[in-house]
Amino acid sequence: MAASAYGPMYAALQQGKQNATGQYNTSDAVVKGLYDKLGAEIAASGAKQQQGYADAGTAAANRYSELQKQIGSNYQAAADQEGQMLQQQGLQQAAGDTLPDDRAFAQNQAATTGAAQQDYYAQQGQAEGDYFAKLGVAGSTEGNVQRQGLVKDLANVLNQYDQQNLTLQGQQSQSAQDIAMRLSDQDFQTQQANAGLQSDAYNTNLGLAQIQNQISNQGYNNQYQQYRDQVGDSQFNRQQDAREQEIQGQLALAVADQQSKAGGNGLEFNQLPAPQQVVTQADQLSGDGKGQDYYNLANDFMNGKSPDAYNTQTFSSAVAAEAAKRGLNPAIALSVAASYWQRIMNRS
Repeated sequence: MAASAYGPMYAALQQGKQNATGQYNTSDAVVKGLYDKLGAEIAASGAKQQQGYADAGTAAANRYSELQKQIGSNYQAAADQEGQMLQQQGLQQAAGDTLPDDRAFAQNQAATTGAAQQDYYAQQGQAEGDYFAKLGVAGSTEGNVQRQGLVKDLANVLNQYDQQNLTLQGQQSQSAQDIAMRLSDQDFQTQQANAGLQSDAYNTNLGLAQIQNQISNQGYNNQYQQYRDQVGDSQFNRQQDAREQEIQGQLALAVADQQSKAGGNGLEFNQLPAPQQVVTQADQLSGDGKGQDYYNLANDFMNGKSPDAYNTQTFSSAVAAEAAKRGLNPAIALSVAASYWQRIMNRS
């Protein structure tokens, strides 16, 4: 009783844990995706910056290489022009002293400046690469921290569900104890009434035995089927059979109910499972402990058959006829079949 009442609550807690785990998996995948994307963007930006400085260094090298060539060309052009002027004036012998050639110095200056710019761009490119590498590490670390936070949050949520589960187990245990105490109280009260109930049960058994003897004396024995053939299926006999079933069923029900209480289990007859009700009733009718045999007789007969093909009368009569073949009392089988039809087949 307590287990069935608490079952939905346990299921709800389990479903809550599954939902929390599912939400964690989704959040973890989202966070990982975001930080993976951030890391890729940082790496791409760093590579782009480094490539920019590398391109700038290459451009500077080309530019100053051209400058050196231009310096050499300029100096050569100036020297040629000056030499022509001196030659026109007849001073070509003094041209070397008049125009000192310092193009090598100028070209060296240009080369030095170009090299300095290349070094600058290379250093800047390296610095940018280091910066973006560190930025990528920082992003990855932050992503791991965020994911670890999700793991911690999930652990807290699951722990809360576990605590609720433990609390629920305690409540269920207490409910079971309360039910046991109430049943114990009912059992004690039942034991106090046992003397009177046993007396009533004895009187009822005595009356039942008398009725069984009367039924047996009327010819309900192993020759039951022959007797039915002689009497016929007139309306009067069907009513008489139904009345016999009703009397036997009511008496067996009363005896079973009283003995169930007298047995100390604290349960009414109608609180027993339906098969046990039929077996108990059959035991009371037979008085020889063959209640289960009569139950099996009705159960075997109905196996594989459609209940729509029978009613109370035809089913009970068919089972009674089968009882004669198995050496069982047809009269008792008639009553047990009627009880089986009502309680097991749920037919009226």
